Amino acid sequence: MTTNNKIASIFNNIGNMLEILGDNPFKIRAYKNASKTVQILKTDIREVAEQGQLTEIKGIGKDLAQKINDYIKTEKIEYYDELKSRVPEELLKIRNIQGIGPKLLQILFNDFNVRNISDLEDTLSDPEFIGLKGVGAKKINELKVGVKLFNSYANKINLGIALPSAELLIIELLNIPSIKKAEISGDLLRGKETVELIDIVISTENQKITAEETSKLLFIREDTFTSKNGIISFVLDSGIPVQISMSDQNSFNKLNFIRTGSEIHVNAIMNIYENMAMNLSNQNNEEIYKVLNIQYIPPELRECINDIELAKKYKLPNLIELSDIKGDLHTHSTWSDGKSSIKEMAEAAKILGYEYIAITDHSTSSRIANGLDEKRLIEKRKELIEIDNSIEDIKIIFGAEVDIKPDGSLDYSDEVLQGLDMVVASIHSNFKMEEEEMTLRIIKALSNPYVCALGHPTGRLIGERHPYKLDINKIIDTAKDYGKALEVNSSFMRLDLKDEHVRLAVDKGVNIIISTDAHNTDQLNQLRYGISTARRGLAKKENVINTLSQEKLLKWLNTFK
Repeated sequence: MTTNNKIASIFNNIGNMLEILGDNPFKIRAYKNASKTVQILKTDIREVAEQGQLTEIKGIGKDLAQKINDYIKTEKIEYYDELKSRVPEELLKIRNIQGIGPKLLQILFNDFNVRNISDLEDTLSDPEFIGLKGVGAKKINELKVGVKLFNSYANKINLGIALPSAELLIIELLNIPSIKKAEISGDLLRGKETVELIDIVISTENQKITAEETSKLLFIREDTFTSKNGIISFVLDSGIPVQISMSDQNSFNKLNFIRTGSEIHVNAIMNIYENMAMNLSNQNNEEIYKVLNIQYIPPELRECINDIELAKKYKLPNLIELSDIKGDLHTHSTWSDGKSSIKEMAEAAKILGYEYIAITDHSTSSRIANGLDEKRLIEKRKELIEIDNSIEDIKIIFGAEVDIKPDGSLDYSDEVLQGLDMVVASIHSNFKMEEEEMTLRIIKALSNPYVCALGHPTGRLIGERHPYKLDINKIIDTAKDYGKALEVNSSFMRLDLKDEHVRLAVDKGVNIIISTDAHNTDQLNQLRYGISTARRGLAKKENVINTLSQEKLLKWLNTFK
């Protein structure tokens, strides 16, 4: 975790703690805004501090600047430590449970002494709590469902948190002279949406020295380091467990293969070797399959037997690659709830080599997201056209993420929708409808001729919110009938469609878009998580709309005019 990320995380935690304590709303907002500002800061905040320019950052006054300087010097902020003595950090996790808002969390903390998930579970059966205004049987059931979901993800880390941490760790490991190779393996390399730990394989000729040098890394949580039987284990200061498997150069490839695949996959391949009276030697990944006359199986597909059977017949598709993507079709700007301007988003997309980017700010009903009414939409269009004309080599597409209302109608009139270049229809309210009603709601939205794609189709937030009740097969069939695309939302909290639903869509010939839903320029880089999900769903380049060239993409969009 970078210094920027650490400070952003601390400021966000301080804001949440102050919220629980019922502190000044302006103070709370200051910390949360500062967290977002530091998070998307392009420069290393250490450099800004060294130049004495912290207060030149918007939203960073003298007090926050002093706290940043304190952290840079001591890796501590006294105010944060003082708050942690009053508000347990575990309580901050509870605020993500579905059904718990800031006000309810304050009540749980102040009136029922809830400090952790166990306390919360006990409180849900407390007659005094159940008797509170607004807390009836329905609310209790919602909270119990939320707690169950929370507990099921208690020891899991999101792909988008684990992978960047692993990549930074690899850099540090390769700076140790005794380590010759270091590669990510396990669930993380397979692109699973959550993992239990960071799994790494290294090559070294001296395991003892390597263990000693690794133990000196600064970001290891105190008293968590162990080294035994060729396995190094520790916990990062961010709380993520790490397991490093050591090998010599002659067995590195074999160990990496064994650590990467699921147990089912590895055992199946090993059995084929044994049946052919062969040994799994230190071949690279491609050679391991080639020797068996099996099509190469990418890491994302090393989960089950089915894909091995396809590989035996050489029927695995050429999977989508990040380099195939020509643009992002679902992003936000400061016109709604984004933190980067249209110009900043377009310039960042251009740096990524994209041919186009759709700026799809929220529609009117998303008040919490500063959704645009028709007047502001016209104003945004004027600015977008000016910026589009001023930046070469990238097309800025005038779009909107339009709310699907409970009855399936859309947030803008057809006349307004017709004036947009890209319409992503999404659900942001009334999540608790029954399956048939929700399915019909989405089907009606997809039948609108101006809708191009369905955003985050099942509405899940990994570890925080269950998907809506819907018939995904009917949604996929409807998308095919109307020629609409379904989104793979690359935000690591969503990854929606998930991999198994991507397979269903691909099997039925439904197009998908792989988008970031980015609210700032940094989040444009989250596309790789959606790519991993799509690959696990057997998606090919030709299944993905935003692999089209600018010319072909605009032609596709014109079919919805």
